[in-house]
Amino acid sequence: PTGIEDRATKITIREPVPMMQVQPPAISMVVSRNAPLPPPVPVIIANIGGSTLSWNGVLASGATWLALQPDQGTANLDTFMVQLTTTDLNVGQYTERIVLEGNAANHGLEIPVTLTVTAQRVYSVAGTIRAPTGAPMEFIPVEATGERYAVTESDRDGKYLLDFLPSGDYRVAPTSFYFESTPAERNYTPLNNYEAGADFTMRPRTGRLLLRYHEGWNLIAIPLLPDVSDLQLLLPDAIPPAYAWDPDSGYVRRWTVQGCTAYWVKFTKRDSIMIAGQLVRDLTVPYSSAQTGWNLFAGPSGPCPVAEIAQAPSGILLSAYAYDPYYGYLPPVDGLIEAGKGYFVKIGAAGNLFLRAHESVGSSPARTMLRFPGVARPDDE
Repeated sequence: PTGIEDRATKITIREPVPMMQVQPPAISMVVSRNAPLPPPVPVIIANIGGSTLSWNGVLASGATWLALQPDQGTANLDTFMVQLTTTDLNVGQYTERIVLEGNAANHGLEIPVTLTVTAQRVYSVAGTIRAPTGAPMEFIPVEATGERYAVTESDRDGKYLLDFLPSGDYRVAPTSFYFESTPAERNYTPLNNYEAGADFTMRPRTGRLLLRYHEGWNLIAIPLLPDVSDLQLLLPDAIPPAYAWDPDSGYVRRWTVQGCTAYWVKFTKRDSIMIAGQLVRDLTVPYSSAQTGWNLFAGPSGPCPVAEIAQAPSGILLSAYAYDPYYGYLPPVDGLIEAGKGYFVKIGAAGNLFLRAHESVGSSPARTMLRFPGVARPDDE
């Protein structure tokens, strides 16, 4: 005998099962009664086991002051948000448990939630935004930075309100890209309920915009009120003259250019240049009865959605097209009239178009691809 035996062993292979791991494992929130809702708390669910995790979340006690978004999913790495639905609660402490069910081996995993509602005193800062003439200015962003960050906009009467500010030190200031304020800011050290309102007077800001252009012909817009109007001094790579549109004469040559006006300009190379001048947020473009039909068109110093162009009388703007040297004539990308780009617009009757530029400048793949011609703010480069 050899001392070695052959034995048959039965081996069972089991399908691996999911196993949940969550971060954070517990949630604690503190809010003041009737304060604005705080940002939601993200919860990450990871499958540290096998197969594919399917999960769903429920509130064990059915608390109405809490919500999950989304409340189910199928993924090995997923996220849901835990959001308060109200702060109109009595002062005190509230508890709830988020129960995670699904196909994981540890289904029924619980995430405890603790909410503390305090009676902390909060304050507000209010004031009026005006032009140098004294006229109220609307849509001016005003922000408070300090113990808590808050931002709002002035209304049609120029009024603004920054509310629910816990006691602490604050800086309050208008933050418009197109205007500068006097005073530049107001500081509260600390903020209390005996403070006078913070009023501001706004004046157009002098700034710079980077104008990009292709080699060859470009349909551009001068994106601000430039410090110089001579074409070659303003755009050294341009081959004068520029061509503007006149309803009586058609295309006319121009050796000087005006702000917020569209021109055909030929450039010797593809490049960009910084242009300085007065920024324009609000722009009125008048049309006479002789200007019905197609016209060259330019917007203010920032993006303005076509859908937000006010028309008097209504419906006079029939269509709008941009021009790209490679792709030809296109509808405005993302539905925006952009600074630095010229457009063709068709006008159906005499009247006025009123444009207001947005404060922020977003981006999209299409706008990035078609950014020549166009502008960028220096801080965005």
